Amino acid sequence: MTRYALAKPQKKNPSGGSDKDWFVLRFKRPGFTIGVAPYVGERPVPLKYFPAIWS
Repeated sequence: MTRYALAKPQKKNPSGGSDKDWFVLRFKRPGFTIGVAPYVGERPVPLKYFPAIWS
């Protein structure tokens, strides 16, 4: 879809910003992120799900 290669995180427990954060800061308006992965709890989606999400 985007043709970006998947990069492995450099940290054991990575975290970071999202497009929503960028949108809120840039446009000073409320934003939201749509989740497209299976629910895995309050943690990042495991990499094993990425092929199914992005295919």
